[in-house]
Amino acid sequence: MKFSEWVDISRITDNQKRIHRLLLFVIPFILGALLILTLWIMYDNPQFIQIVSLIFLYFIPPAGKESIIPAAIALGFSWQTVCFVFTYVDMVLCLFMLWNFNFVCKIPILGRWVYFLVQNGSNYLSKHSWVERFCFMGLITFIFLPLQGSGSIGGSILGRILGMSPYQIFTAVFIGTMVQSYLIGVSMFAIQEYLDLNLWYLVVLVLLLMFVMSSFSLIVYLLRKK
Repeated sequence: MKFSEWVDISRITDNQKRIHRLLLFVIPFILGALLILTLWIMYDNPQFIQIVSLIFLYFIPPAGKESIIPAAIALGFSWQTVCFVFTYVDMVLCLFMLWNFNFVCKIPILGRWVYFLVQNGSNYLSKHSWVERFCFMGLITFIFLPLQGSGSIGGSILGRILGMSPYQIFTAVFIGTMVQSYLIGVSMFAIQEYLDLNLWYLVVLVLLLMFVMSSFSLIVYLLRKK
C-alpha cells in the first residue's frame, strides 16, 4: 500500500509542510554537529582542531579523500577512525542533497557549482553508456573513482539524472564512499607501517595532480562554453 493511500495528504496544513521542509534542512546539520561533538569528546584540543580542520578542508576543491585521509593518518589518527569520519561526512552531504536539492540550486554560487556537477555527470554518462543500463552499479563506480565532481554530492546529482529513487541513491553512495574510504585508509596505513614512507610526500603529490586535473577540467569547460 502506498503512503498516499493510508495518509490523507490533503489534510496536512501549510504550517506542517513548512515544519517538514525545515526538518529536512536542519537534520543534516544536527547530524554534523553530533559528529563534531563526538570528536570533541574523543580528542584533546590540538587533535580536535586538526581533525575538524581536515573536515572543513574536505569541502574545498581539489581536496578529496585521496589527499585528506593520508593527511589525517600522517597526523597520527587511526585509519579506522578517519575512514569512518569521512564516510559519515559523505552520507550527511548525500542526505542534504537528496532533501534540499531544489533549494541548493537556487543559491547563486552553489547553484552554478551544482550546474557544473550536472554537466560533469552528463558528460560521464555520454562516455560510459553502460552506467544507464546498470545504473546502481554504475553510480557506485562513479562515486568510488577519484574523478573531479564525483563523490557523495556528485553521486547524488548523477542518481537524480538517472531517475533513481532516493533510497537507491543513498545506498549506492554509502557503498561507493565506504569502499573508497576504507581502501584508501588501509592502503595508506600499510604504506606508512610496512614501507616506512612519509605520507606527506603522497599528500603533496596527490594535491598537485588534483590541482592540475581541476585546472584542465575548468579550462576545457570554459572553452566549450564559448
